[in-house]
Amino acid sequence: MPIYIRMDGAIQATARFMFLRMLQLDGQKSFTEHLTIEPAQQIPPAFREINFVGVEHLCQGSCTPQEPDDSAWKGKTWWVPGEMHSASLTTPYTWDASVAGKTFLYKPDVKIDAHILPADGRIRPFMTGYQWSLDYDGGTEDLDQIRRDTTNAGPGTGCVFVNHAPTYIFNAKAFPQAAAHGWLIQKATPKHPGSMADQKPLYYMGDSAQNTRSRNRICPTGWAEANGDASALVDAADALNCDEFAFASSYNSGGMSSAEGGLNPALLPGGTTPTGAACIGTYAKKHGSMVHLFSLNGTDPTFSEVCGRSAISGMHNQESMGNHFATFMRDMRIMDKDAYWLDTRMDDGGTCTYGIGGGKPVICKLAAK
Repeated sequence: MPIYIRMDGAIQATARFMFLRMLQLDGQKSFTEHLTIEPAQQIPPAFREINFVGVEHLCQGSCTPQEPDDSAWKGKTWWVPGEMHSASLTTPYTWDASVAGKTFLYKPDVKIDAHILPADGRIRPFMTGYQWSLDYDGGTEDLDQIRRDTTNAGPGTGCVFVNHAPTYIFNAKAFPQAAAHGWLIQKATPKHPGSMADQKPLYYMGDSAQNTRSRNRICPTGWAEANGDASALVDAADALNCDEFAFASSYNSGGMSSAEGGLNPALLPGGTTPTGAACIGTYAKKHGSMVHLFSLNGTDPTFSEVCGRSAISGMHNQESMGNHFATFMRDMRIMDKDAYWLDTRMDDGGTCTYGIGGGKPVICKLAAK
């Protein structure tokens, strides 16, 4: 933040300060702001003193800042040339969580004033009205928006930075078949579902009836048994499953039509109803100590598909998500349309080889991270 000495409207000298504002969410009925002020460079000798005063915190609705007094500052709030110290202030906020089933959006803010004294003593300007929310860099204005809720999205009450997408991490070493399939679709299809590198998040879809419709379109009953290989099974209690990706519980699912709100409906040429037949089809098969994902006979992918379905071990399919994803959902208080990333924890190590003419990857050797 620049601070100026002006004479008749013209800038005579400029001092620059760094403002650091950290919002710390505790997940309960409060959160905390930590504000730090320090010079960004040596203060020019044209300034006698710069004294920050009059800090005021703002919030909306039932969100209430607990304004600290001046004695709460750690470090002096005034600077003279030659001083580079920091000053910090901690401010708690509380919110009303007394009514169940509610969701609130808050955007905590802070105003700061300052006295500016020039070294020549001829003028004594007073800088007022600096406000954090009026000075964002491009595209960052909503990153400090906080969502608080008293719903069943997680245990008790809680809060999240609503515009931050958390990351769900596969246990690729325990469930490599599911992780490899997720890697293939994330890496090799144009929609790159869940890929942070490609800035293509998954969006959670919470309608259980739509989840069932999407899944049945991509993975009709009996598909895995008809197209899978028993060598992929872990033990006698295991059974072949159809693993769809992107997940049926996401708006990215190939089984969700545009009319239903789907982002990537899987349609055959001329078709209007999403179908797994338009996805990349694979199956897992064991070769020695290695497990391979093979293309289904007669269905080699073009890698223009928007989804995948694979006949893999049911244990790998279900336990790669299951309670692990449910815990992630609760911890991150994921709600309908919330974005998140998927880290498959698979690495090709640059091993992918290509078809004739240097086209799409046809063979990749993956290692679990």
